[in-house]
Amino acid sequence: MNTVRIVYRPDKSVAVIYPAPNSRHKGEKKDLWLKRVFERTMTGSDLAGLPFDDVDKSELPQTREHRNTWTGEKGKGITEK
Repeated sequence: MNTVRIVYRPDKSVAVIYPAPNSRHKGEKKDLWLKRVFERTMTGSDLAGLPFDDVDKSELPQTREHRNTWTGEKGKGITEK
């Protein structure tokens, strides 16, 4: 499991959703599991309706030390301020 969802807020800050591996049901296909987890996380939250990209977590900045400075736009990924 290397897929994460980057959600882009209007102020260009981002939220990164990391699916918990133990949330996958036995026999559940990866694509259906990710869809279920991502939709459940976003529905009814302040992330609902915002643009997002599903990417491999290797596309995130290498260190999370300054993650509060991450910004981004759909299709352009994450950068650090």
